[in-house]
Amino acid sequence: MVTPENFQDGIDIVDDSVVPEDNENIIYLGIDLGTSKIKICTNDGIMFSEHSLIAHSDGDFSQIGDGDEIFFGKSIFERTDLERKWPVRDLIKDEDAVGPGCLKILLEHCIQAAGVSADPGQMYAMISVPSVASASYKRTVLEAARHLFRGVMIANGLFCVAYGSQKFEGSLIIDMGTSKTDICRIKSNIPEEEDYLSISVAGEDVDKELVDLLAEKYDGLKATPELANGWKESYGFVGDVDEEYKVALPLSDSSQEMIITEELRLACESIIPDIVSGIIKMVSGAEPHFREALRNNICLCGGGSKIRNVRSFIENELKGFGGGRVFLIDDPEFAGAYGACRLAEKMPGEFWERLNNCDNLKTI
Repeated sequence: MVTPENFQDGIDIVDDSVVPEDNENIIYLGIDLGTSKIKICTNDGIMFSEHSLIAHSDGDFSQIGDGDEIFFGKSIFERTDLERKWPVRDLIKDEDAVGPGCLKILLEHCIQAAGVSADPGQMYAMISVPSVASASYKRTVLEAARHLFRGVMIANGLFCVAYGSQKFEGSLIIDMGTSKTDICRIKSNIPEEEDYLSISVAGEDVDKELVDLLAEKYDGLKATPELANGWKESYGFVGDVDEEYKVALPLSDSSQEMIITEELRLACESIIPDIVSGIIKMVSGAEPHFREALRNNICLCGGGSKIRNVRSFIENELKGFGGGRVFLIDDPEFAGAYGACRLAEKMPGEFWERLNNCDNLKTI
């Protein structure tokens, strides 16, 4: 079984001190560094979510000073005069696009907005990052976070989900995220490179598909992917429902109440075939004695897992390929942050004693 004690060689650490002696005053944070949202869970019960979005009044992020006005999160969507930046997403796409300074500002804001008031010397953080994150990406994240906490570790996001939900042996963890869908095989040890699969279909593709389908039907449509995302989060479904969903569609010179039920269904279902193909690939690529367990323990998390009927819909699609059982992880959006927090709490003391080193990076 996977435990904190048996993956010492598979974790990235920055630590400037020794293991805390007074655990009563220590705050452990799990931070899920998502491309769309940052989620934070702490051992004293804080749960916080913020869009991974930052804006600066003059758009020059390399010259941000202490007195400059900086904007964060969802409030930026309402502004047209600001240049937006998604630091986590940009860093994944281009490792030279974002320096640690911009990411540090975003992390500082999220910690403060979450209401975490402990002194940095009392805070220990486990940061959950995507499975595709490179060593350079992780170095940038560590550099951004190292002065915000007494100790910092980085772990693979899907491993954090598995740890927090106690899915240690014989399971497939599927994170239906914003910019991609990640799949991880959890067998009985630390996942290796071949146990991960990243699929380039996700929530953003649903949003764009919904806009395209509505544009085909309504001339002069002014809907944006941001609007479509809100409709998806409120009403998204696959399969059959007994309801009709009506929204105010922005057209050229007015807004009209229109039913979008069919377009919404088609958009949400558009990403399912690739996810099912990914499941089949991961199951068939495992050792024969693991396949049955993997097939019958498929666990969904991430924002996309909140689409209505998605669990039963994927199960039904798998019937033509030998079947399978699909489960929804509790509180799917916070599963990564929760698991990271639990992992930080359970770390043996010697893990927090390791020397400050950003050059010898490994991955859980």
